[in-house]
Amino acid sequence: MNRKADKMDISIYSWDCENLADFKPDDPSDFQLSIEISITYEKDNAEDIFSVFACTPKSISRYYASYFAHEESENSIFGDHMLIMKFYDYKKMIEKLHSFIDESIVKDHKMSVLLLKRNFYSPDYDDSIETFRYLTSS
Repeated sequence: MNRKADKMDISIYSWDCENLADFKPDDPSDFQLSIEISITYEKDNAEDIFSVFACTPKSISRYYASYFAHEESENSIFGDHMLIMKFYDYKKMIEKLHSFIDESIVKDHKMSVLLLKRNFYSPDYDDSIETFRYLTSS
């Protein structure tokens, strides 16, 4: 269900590669990319930027193996803002991102940001209590 209040433009890109649509990992079952999502609202020309880390279980294991290899490392860590895929598939990744964005955009901008922050990171809306209070205020 599309509940968007205003027209908006969504751009999805990565600083890890020149053209995300042309990206082909050597091993589709072992990839990781930092994905940036820019949502520009036509009505007030405002922009929100979010990030998500797209990866596979294999890449997570490889990435964190060195962390857990150290004897002094803790037994567990948190992992937020990730889109974990069985294997790299550009079309399915974009569809999943757009689906989540569409589900999260509502008429109230602050609520949209809160919903998007469930899975995306935003440098504009950090995880501080002040940001939470701002986003939940009337």
